[in-house]
Amino acid sequence: MGCFRIHTCMGFNRELIDEEFEALLKQDTFSGDFDFGFADEVEVSEVSGAANDAKEQLDKLEKLILPILYNLKKNPEKDYIVWDGAKRSAACEAQIQRILEITRL
Repeated sequence: MGCFRIHTCMGFNRELIDEEFEALLKQDTFSGDFDFGFADEVEVSEVSGAANDAKEQLDKLEKLILPILYNLKKNPEKDYIVWDGAKRSAACEAQIQRILEITRL
């Protein structure tokens, strides 16, 4: 005995389930209290404020990273940076901590 439709061979009738579901959807069971429309990520983030929060976090991150990159490219003739090791280590550690505070919420 061959099954032409997998959903009838597996013990349920998909067309019947779809018809029942469509009938339920036509009923106004929530009296308009809920909107079950679909939203994309942009709509969700706009409503939740996540877009603004993410933008603020990226701005903070940019302010921590870009200054050092701009300073490094100021003098392309020099292949090295003169920076006292103890100060460099402490400054780098502080910057790492600031970045981690932003990225590891």
